[in-house]
Amino acid sequence: MPKMRQILSTAFIVGLAATTAGPAPTQQAPEALPRRIDQMFAQWNRPGSPGAAVVVVKDGQVVYQNGYGYGNLDYDIPITDSTVFDIASVSKHFTAFAVAILADQEKLSLDDDVRKHLPGLPDFGRRITVRQLVHHTSGIRDWVELLSIGGYRFDDVIALTDIMTFVGNQQGLNFEPGAEHLYSNTGYNLLAEIVARVSGQPFARFMEENIFRPLGMNDTHILMDHQRVVKNRATSYAPNENIGELQRLHPQPPPADGTWRVWVDNTSAPGSSSVVTSVEDMAKWMRNWETGQVGGPRVLQQMTERAVLNNGERISYAFGVSVEDYRGVTAVSHGGGWRGFRTHFVRFPDQRLSVAVLGNSTSFNAGSTAMRVAEVFLGDELGPAGTGYDRVNGGRRASHPESRALPAARLAEYAGDYFSPELGTTYSISGQDGRLVVKHRKMDDQLLTHVEGNRFVTPGVRGELTYEFIRDASNQVIGYKLRGARFRDVRFERHVR
Repeated sequence: MPKMRQILSTAFIVGLAATTAGPAPTQQAPEALPRRIDQMFAQWNRPGSPGAAVVVVKDGQVVYQNGYGYGNLDYDIPITDSTVFDIASVSKHFTAFAVAILADQEKLSLDDDVRKHLPGLPDFGRRITVRQLVHHTSGIRDWVELLSIGGYRFDDVIALTDIMTFVGNQQGLNFEPGAEHLYSNTGYNLLAEIVARVSGQPFARFMEENIFRPLGMNDTHILMDHQRVVKNRATSYAPNENIGELQRLHPQPPPADGTWRVWVDNTSAPGSSSVVTSVEDMAKWMRNWETGQVGGPRVLQQMTERAVLNNGERISYAFGVSVEDYRGVTAVSHGGGWRGFRTHFVRFPDQRLSVAVLGNSTSFNAGSTAMRVAEVFLGDELGPAGTGYDRVNGGRRASHPESRALPAARLAEYAGDYFSPELGTTYSISGQDGRLVVKHRKMDDQLLTHVEGNRFVTPGVRGELTYEFIRDASNQVIGYKLRGARFRDVRFERHVR
């Protein structure tokens, strides 16, 4: 069992006991709180297991900090407060903070047309603003699903240049900008490019010089190159089970036999992700939310300004964070998941409490763990369990009748090769045992389930993919429109064999 560093402020515990007016559960002896938190991580704190690190900041002070399990299983290197994790989408609120700084300095306007700063972006015939990129209301399609459909495997090298090429090939949007909220990693990659163009510095250097270094976050970097050596970096793990790439993207229970496999992370996607940091550095960042040492009060206020849609509806998403009710208190948060990294940041502004949890396996639930840790410190300030903050990660799978076999003549109507000019890739569709089979040279075959008419579905990266086949005036199939959780109506053109 690795020896971990553990911090708990006795002064904080004494203050908690003195100020808590209510039943006994929140009036605990100083040793009770760390014991309760340690129990939450007990299944990870053992030899041969990946794990997690946690830090709690209350009133600007670190009151709890610990690590559990191992950052590297090859060499039995334990997780400590200085272990560095890829924090995945928790990176977004750092990017949004940079945008807010530039807006506060009047170097850009949040209502600027994105093409003012990125003239090479396709003209979609609609004005998209910087603010809409921040709030995921731009309508720009998410690259994660579509690069996968375009033939990329998640262990391929994916760099910002690949993402920008993908954006340049897009011919449409998901919806009218500002009309809806739909999460888009692509929007945050574009924001990183805007920060670089406006500041005149590479994005990584701007972040280093204007945020990380002024706060003393010396373990924190933007990973522009996946081959960069990063001191104390944790390795990404998934259960060593014979499951496909698609299944491994979704939460899996810890392996029954206790064996893990490395899940290589070859992606550099600055803006949407690719911040690497430790809980020690996250504590410095969370203190900045209290002090405004970097950014100042106007930028901090901007960070929690929630988006307003074109119809006047105010949504929960703000500047790289969601602002929501959690059991009667306000929670400002964001989660992240990429490869085996699972991360979560949450702040309770009225209670001046922040929690960060960083893990390195697909089986670890960072979001629920962070909230359970927070509950230990919030105590009687919380309302009944199950009120507020009911978040669902990933796509929901719709319920459809069991697919019935289609006649061979009907299947032949759809058979052929289908090419997408936006993705630059071709799929082959054929009939087999009463079902349509979709084939791609770099992917496992996918069976389509017939729903009705010309509509079929199959599992995708984030929930369900819908194939809507298109017929011409003579009733011949000429292509299909593909829709997923974070993209809509990508067209594929049919080429009959």
